[in-house]
Amino acid sequence: DRFPLSKSSGTSTGFDKLSQRRVRAGFDTLSQRPLAERVEANGRDEERYHVWQSTICNGIRRPEVQQPAPLTTAVILAAGTGSRLQSLWATAPKGLLPLGDTPIIERSITQVLAHGIERIILVVGYQAAQYAPLARRYPALSTVYNPHYANSGSMYSLVCARHLLADTFLLLESDLIYEDRALAALLEYPAPAALLVSGTTNAGDEVFVEVAGDQVRRISKVRSALDSIGGEMVGITKVSAVLWQAMCAYADAYFAQSRQLEYCSGCLNAVIPHTTLGCCKLDDLIWAEIDDAAQWQRAREVVFPILTRRPDSL
Repeated sequence: DRFPLSKSSGTSTGFDKLSQRRVRAGFDTLSQRPLAERVEANGRDEERYHVWQSTICNGIRRPEVQQPAPLTTAVILAAGTGSRLQSLWATAPKGLLPLGDTPIIERSITQVLAHGIERIILVVGYQAAQYAPLARRYPALSTVYNPHYANSGSMYSLVCARHLLADTFLLLESDLIYEDRALAALLEYPAPAALLVSGTTNAGDEVFVEVAGDQVRRISKVRSALDSIGGEMVGITKVSAVLWQAMCAYADAYFAQSRQLEYCSGCLNAVIPHTTLGCCKLDDLIWAEIDDAAQWQRAREVVFPILTRRPDSL
């Protein structure tokens, strides 16, 4: 097994304690080949890596000034078990939850395609076969399987699609409903990498974003971990090639300890100080994430009726 799980929780806090000693890693960000040399230490082989921060800082110019390639690819993360919803919806992945007569993930697929995306990569895991009819209905859709979906985080799922990603892409979570203008605003945002941020929703389980000027500074579910709250993370991100290289370098080092790494609060937080991530904010955006029964009720009874009354929202 290339990525053995550690006994640690895999949280970013635990990883940070190791980073100065063991998980200082650097990777050739063009080929993702580890730059490691074996040394004998304390009676056993260990891998000595170049400091990953140096790779990022030296290999990436800041600010990010190059012209991005046309954005034609989207990735939707749909591998998770949706454990907090299984009391209501245990027979299928949560992306297939129906609102009206359409699964929530299919709404995202049609919205993304309407904005000129030519290729959608759906990363699946839990009950993956149930997504097969979608792939047959939409020729632009292909699936990538995360075999470790039950014991890995969202960044591991994303890295499963690494061989298909070279240029800028749109990253979405599978459990969202949102106004169509969310995609339009993010795709038109001038920075090559940007996080979609909304105003306050009071929806529960929010992911808060600290902003400095027009740049994202930190992301956390814990308000007190941030100096200020600039908005809430929606779950749609424009990932530039440069940002993606930095994320992969960090993730590869982290996976030596654990697969439990989230792309947002874990990986993005780690690389933001070394690259740039713009804040694309829509204060009055109508949207919902569906992670638990309370959010499902809010989405069904409050948000979805508003979206259906707005012809340009779905």
